[in-house]
Amino acid sequence: MTEDIQTVPEQTEEKTEEQARAEMYKYLKESFGDNAPTEETVANWKARHRRVRLLPLSDEEVYFVRPIKRNEYKALLKSAQAGGGEDVETFLRESIVSKCVLWPMMDTAQFSDSLGGTVDAVYQVIMDASNFVSQEALFTVVREL
Repeated sequence: MTEDIQTVPEQTEEKTEEQARAEMYKYLKESFGDNAPTEETVANWKARHRRVRLLPLSDEEVYFVRPIKRNEYKALLKSAQAGGGEDVETFLRESIVSKCVLWPMMDTAQFSDSLGGTVDAVYQVIMDASNFVSQEALFTVVREL
């Protein structure tokens, strides 16, 4: 009898996750049409990039992003520093966002039409997925052994 009680909540929780996932893909299809990523597409992205994050900023603004790898980051940083005229930090942020947004495709030409905080919000999610965390956040998870 005790085993039955423990099993039921786990099954309900799994079903709820599956339902939520199905509803998300249904919403994407209804809102963005055939261009929207499918569950299979996201599975392929995850196989290739290990981590994929979904960032819904609004009903009309949904982004799928991946982390940036170390070599990509170093190459973009070098390009940003060599660029000269443009603000290095802005160039780096926009380059990372352009490279790591999986859907919808986003390039620097589209940034001027986006809302003021969009690039920064997407950038923060990418950097978090790439293990760039603040020193304070890092030390909250470190454990002395």
